Amino acid sequence: MRELTGELTERQRQIVDHAIEMISEGGISALTMRRLSERLGVTEPALYRHFENKTAILAAMLRVLEAETYERLPLDGAATPSALVAHFDRLFALLTERPALATVVFLDEFASTDPDLQGMVRRLLAKNRDRLAAVFTSIQASVPPGAPIDAESLATLLLGGVRLVVRDWRLDECRWDLADRGRRLVTTLAETLTGRTE
Repeated sequence: MRELTGELTERQRQIVDHAIEMISEGGISALTMRRLSERLGVTEPALYRHFENKTAILAAMLRVLEAETYERLPLDGAATPSALVAHFDRLFALLTERPALATVVFLDEFASTDPDLQGMVRRLLAKNRDRLAAVFTSIQASVPPGAPIDAESLATLLLGGVRLVVRDWRLDECRWDLADRGRRLVTTLAETLTGRTE
């Protein structure tokens, strides 16, 4: 797969946004070059001038997701349970604003389509887990001595819980307050798993 370099053009970003919406509506199988070109009101050859194939669009989608989640939502420097809550508050606000992103962020099918995409998904997940593990390590350094829990395991537990809450929200057609339920989950996990409250 040819890697896209540099920033996406405005038109490429529009194409990716429509692709995200299509996956949100019908799963990854709903996204085809033909359907996407019809949705955009352009010919397939016009679409191929921007992306060589569906895999290239999915790779660009991962780049957009990284920019909108990992880069737009940096973890605060302060390693405290409230910093974790603030980080996930921003994530839940973003997903509430753009529910289609929730479908793609947690899409299991995504990683099974292509080895290059699998590698990209693995790197993104590892990046987020490592960031959270670093926060947990820092929090635990200030907790009274005891038997600290592995920071990477804490990060995995937190990410798994967030994934489940977001998936439930999507299955319930976004009818309840994701930010409220997500905040309760993150607060409870961060305080319980680190043994620290503020």
